[in-house]
Amino acid sequence: MKMELNKYSQWLGHKGPVYTLALIDEHSFVSAGSDGLIIKWTPDNPVQGLVIAQTGEQIFCSHYISSASLLVLGTMSGYLLAIDLKQQILLHKIDLSCGSVFSIQSDDQFLYVATQSGVLIVFNHLLESVNQLAISNLSLRGIAINHTDHQIYVASSDKHVYIINPIHLSVRSQIQVAQHSIFSLAYSAESKRLYIGSRDARLYVYQMLEKPELIKTIDAHLFTINDMLIDPSKQILISASRDKTIRIWDLQSFELLKVIDQKYEAHRNSVNKLLYLGQSNLLISASDDRSVMGWKLHSINTKYDTNG
Repeated sequence: MKMELNKYSQWLGHKGPVYTLALIDEHSFVSAGSDGLIIKWTPDNPVQGLVIAQTGEQIFCSHYISSASLLVLGTMSGYLLAIDLKQQILLHKIDLSCGSVFSIQSDDQFLYVATQSGVLIVFNHLLESVNQLAISNLSLRGIAINHTDHQIYVASSDKHVYIINPIHLSVRSQIQVAQHSIFSLAYSAESKRLYIGSRDARLYVYQMLEKPELIKTIDAHLFTINDMLIDPSKQILISASRDKTIRIWDLQSFELLKVIDQKYEAHRNSVNKLLYLGQSNLLISASDDRSVMGWKLHSINTKYDTNG
């Protein structure tokens, strides 16, 4: 398979690094970062972003609960913010008292929040605290949810991925993965594989059997892998790194299909977050360089071109 791409657009409006993106629907997304601005964008209008809120907080992560039209944000100072996107008002500002918030994910019932103190906090979709679990003495950096097998994977700075039973909120088992902090996770329900991105710039691939099995280690980037996502329709994994690049991988062969770098007028600093609009084949990336960029992806079913 060969991957072709072209730069689609660039969204400018932030005054500092952009750390997070959240998909609202196929026609809109929001960005946030160190300047505290929450900006809503539409892919076909890169000029006129709508500032939803000025929070006065550095925003590290975000997650949209569509059933409640609720945008949930985690801050460096340890607050959980909830904004009603329909009314564009701040509904909640919750002091978690657990240090910075690094990742937020949800399933049909609950919201899972990963904190600097190593505690996983669980809320219902009304933002009422339900439970919490102390997992590690170090930061929890990322969350991936296996909806089919009812498991939650939590990445930690202590070099482990913890497998959580969400029903009893307990640690079922753990995987010692890397020599450095683990920053990002992506799970493929189709192949039952967990992709783990580390501060050591390596990508670790585990087959999630009863006892997880390491099947591949890839020297994927030059610096920390900040984020990853999977497009099952194209059978690709996309990774973003502090090395300023975005890399696209074949899910089956693990071959590197494309590097998005300065050759494509890409980001000048760390790439922090990725978002994918599948119906539009549009990859969106956020960076320390204060910009959000969009890339149109096109896969060609042919033999891998090493010059691509």
